[in-house]
Amino acid sequence: MFAPSLAPCDEIFVYRKCVDGNQIDIAKWIGEVLDNVKNKFSISDNKEIAILVRSNACAELVSDNLVVSNRAYLDNDLTKAGGKVSGLVNDLLCYRYNLNKTAQSILEGVLGSSVKRSEATRIRKAIKQVRSVTDAFLIDVINKIVVTLLGTEIEQHHKSALSEILVTPRMQNNYLDVRSDEVQIMTLHKSKGLEFDFVFHLDLYDWILPKRVFIEGSYDVVFENEQQCINLHYVGITRARKGIMLMHSTKRYNGSGDLKNGAPSQFLLKPGLDGLYKKIN
Repeated sequence: MFAPSLAPCDEIFVYRKCVDGNQIDIAKWIGEVLDNVKNKFSISDNKEIAILVRSNACAELVSDNLVVSNRAYLDNDLTKAGGKVSGLVNDLLCYRYNLNKTAQSILEGVLGSSVKRSEATRIRKAIKQVRSVTDAFLIDVINKIVVTLLGTEIEQHHKSALSEILVTPRMQNNYLDVRSDEVQIMTLHKSKGLEFDFVFHLDLYDWILPKRVFIEGSYDVVFENEQQCINLHYVGITRARKGIMLMHSTKRYNGSGDLKNGAPSQFLLKPGLDGLYKKIN
């Protein structure tokens, strides 16, 4: 079978690193090499560096153990959902937590700029309540705005997501302005559509990415939604403008907090990868 040759290039900017330890040790290692990465790739602000992970649990673990300023963005049902209602609720949360967001931008985003002046004034006044109301009444206020702009009420899963966000400060990070000194930590899903100068792509473990299915009494390797996992891996790789570090470790904490062996992802073992990356000792 014909194997296409690699296109010539002056230098390879894809790296692979296996850390001796677990995700905590990965976070410590990133903290140690961060200045070198910034110098090599002429990166001035930490916000241009992202750490991409598979799950909220890993995002929090890395954030808690990274010695430099960082911001962890946690997925929730609103950030993962599509549709006009979820989009409007997200915009209203941005308005609540981000003073640079305006009521007019939300209004025009839904109705355009042709709305009557008297109607626009009334709707802007309603939207401004999102910023002033207490948490206890926020869901009711958001629901009334959604009804006004879209003609439908928010559903129970929107209400559940809002309740979770209100009591989880790290989920509120999704709606705040980025500070220049903060390394960005987020899930692969959250990173869609974004770009960074340098990316640390974590969670490249067997069982995690691609996700495997446990079949009791069987040693067969069966993947769950393998194509979706390939797409997520592709998203992670293509977020980087200047360079990327593909990372795993010899041990890993699973979703239950148990320490497991950290075998490398099958994505790192596919044929034809030699010559595409540099291995970091």
